[in-house]
Amino acid sequence: MKSQKVAITLALGATVLWSTVATAFKLALSEFTPLQLLAIASVTSWCIFLTINLYKKNTLTQLVETFKLNASYLIAASLINPLIYYWVLFQAYDLLPAQIAQSLNYTWSVTFCILSALILKQSIKPIEWIALLLAYFAVFIISSGGTHGDLSLLGISLALGSTLLWSSYWIIKQKIDVPAEQSLLICFSLAAPLLIVLSAIFSPFQLSQFSELKALSSAIYVGFFEMGITFLLWLAALKKAHRPAPIALLIYLSPFISLVLISQILGEQIAPTTLYGLAIIVFALILPKLGKKEDGN
Repeated sequence: MKSQKVAITLALGATVLWSTVATAFKLALSEFTPLQLLAIASVTSWCIFLTINLYKKNTLTQLVETFKLNASYLIAASLINPLIYYWVLFQAYDLLPAQIAQSLNYTWSVTFCILSALILKQSIKPIEWIALLLAYFAVFIISSGGTHGDLSLLGISLALGSTLLWSSYWIIKQKIDVPAEQSLLICFSLAAPLLIVLSAIFSPFQLSQFSELKALSSAIYVGFFEMGITFLLWLAALKKAHRPAPIALLIYLSPFISLVLISQILGEQIAPTTLYGLAIIVFALILPKLGKKEDGN
């Protein structure tokens, strides 16, 4: 019981933290370009993962050996996360209201199901097909814009494209059997220097940008939580849980808490189409799990 309570506490912490990041994205993007935000956040995340690895006494020799054994997968993973995935995602947030970008990105689990079927040759059950259709029907509802009028088609495409990238990352991750903190440190060690160079070439920082403390602290916050420790908190919660199913369901609270923050902090009027569409997406994600329960699996 004690372990389950600890797991619930960790999962709730992760859920609350993930609920804040859409707001943090927009606050940071008010001053920084998507590439600049990514560079700052990636360096912050690298510092976090380095600290965690030092705390766990993972030596440089261990990390080098891990890289040698999984070089191709780790290089591919680092190109997606953090480099391409977050660059695409931040571009989407830059072009769309936060509520729209968040809701569309939340369909990544649906995209993962499709990619798994295509790449890993996993079958899709009838109830999963229903979930897929529901999720993409919700995408149509959300993309209609509601009270937001015409939305950026490029932004919508990037938000949906980010789900393809994140799903690809998780498929690659299945090929890497190493502790998460090690693989993440290696990936960010590969990507962060490249992002600094890309930012210097394509989107140089201006000294005045660093005087905007709200934007700068938001960018650091993104690196600390969205790209940093929250994922490890979530993994720790699942590891400690005697019953993972109730823990896994907590994550579906995140987008709705996020909408409250988006409304109160960013001042966005939450469109009914966003609420309806997001509710359908969450139901679509839960539906296959309900089917498994009924089947006794």
